[in-house]
Amino acid sequence: MNNLLRYLDYNKVLAEMQKSLQNQLEPSDFLWLQGIKIFSINDDGVEMAAPSDLMISILRERKLDDKISRFFQDMFFSGDKFRLSWSVHEVAANESSQIPATVKVVEDSPAENITSNLNPAFTFDSFVMGGSNRYAYEIAKAVAANPGVSYNPLFIYGEVGLGKTHLLHAIGNQIKKDFPNKVVRYISCETLLNEFVETIHSKNYAKFRRIREVDALLVDDIQFLSNKESFQEEFYHSFNRLFEQEKQIVLASDRTPNQIKNLNDRLMSRFKGGSVADIQLPDLETRMAIIKNLVLQHGIPMSNDAIEYLAISVSSNVRDIRGAFITVATQVSFRNREADRTLIQEALCSFLDNRPRLSMETIQSEVSKFYGIELEDLLSESRNQSVAYPRQVAMFLIRELTNLTLQQIGSGFGRKDHGTVIHAMNKIQKILHTDDWEAQRIKDLKKRLETDFER
Repeated sequence: MNNLLRYLDYNKVLAEMQKSLQNQLEPSDFLWLQGIKIFSINDDGVEMAAPSDLMISILRERKLDDKISRFFQDMFFSGDKFRLSWSVHEVAANESSQIPATVKVVEDSPAENITSNLNPAFTFDSFVMGGSNRYAYEIAKAVAANPGVSYNPLFIYGEVGLGKTHLLHAIGNQIKKDFPNKVVRYISCETLLNEFVETIHSKNYAKFRRIREVDALLVDDIQFLSNKESFQEEFYHSFNRLFEQEKQIVLASDRTPNQIKNLNDRLMSRFKGGSVADIQLPDLETRMAIIKNLVLQHGIPMSNDAIEYLAISVSSNVRDIRGAFITVATQVSFRNREADRTLIQEALCSFLDNRPRLSMETIQSEVSKFYGIELEDLLSESRNQSVAYPRQVAMFLIRELTNLTLQQIGSGFGRKDHGTVIHAMNKIQKILHTDDWEAQRIKDLKKRLETDFER
């Protein structure tokens, strides 16, 4: 048996797993991790324990077992020889959760009878602000200070894992703190959709329309409204009721209102009628600040040089940065030594070795997500600047990061000739020398592609 596995403290490993997955999961999913424990770890894999077959089914149904498997594979196992199994065992109260009480979901008082679903760990104080998210952060604070008065609705958009959900919870927590009598509800659009479907089956519309009784409605992943006409119609009327009563509405999405497919014109107008704020990928300084904040929270010995090296090594979203930090922190704890470049390289090697291949299709997909446009638009003939410019960036990065010829790159964009690719490269080269802000964004995107994908 692997000597490292032999001496593992299961409670400590469970706590590290929960901390790592906390930032990847919705609060409603994260709560299920508090009812499990590690039963055994050996060379073949991990056996987890849950108090019932029903709970095991729920964990599998919500794909939480996949997240758990990935954690253990990244930490202790290499190759394909890994098996996660489940068994039913009594989980004592003192074993069922290694997570501090501060991360438990807040429930409203029975008198209000509406669950806020707020995670008190997500506050403005715990949010790391930088150039990539400053505007969204400042406007979110303004909304929390005067809910329903200005910036209503607030629409926040950005890629996955950049802090949109954190800001929604921070707004809700601040409102609850400063205005204790106000009713706040955070909910994902997918959950709201499920409630709507249940409403149709039960014909109990009054239950769904309780969202109209809140003082602040915070809806995550609003892009789930796409292509759902009946749901959009019902949501529009609830939105109007809240807006007319000067109740605060905050929406978060991975795309702009214009990019939500088949969104009816009335909702589109409403979403754009307030304030729209975007969150970009964190720059190097912001990534370092995030890691420094984690170092202070967890008390992990890490020099400024190591912090900078880790920030350079993982240049994607905030969730990935946190995951990389937990990976390094776990190794620091197990090896009982300070983090340095060598330890960071060794700790992240499994992550780096398992990166997907960097191809033209990958770069096209990542660029379209970065600039908030559909992939099919990026590959289209559109000359609209909001599409043409990201297309030029994609051509430039493909030429920089792959061995493809100019002709091959042109073919990858609908049989464009090599002259179009040369023009794109020249334009982006000029921008890199004349526009510091945009140059930094392109460099960050390039670094992210180099870090997250294998060339």
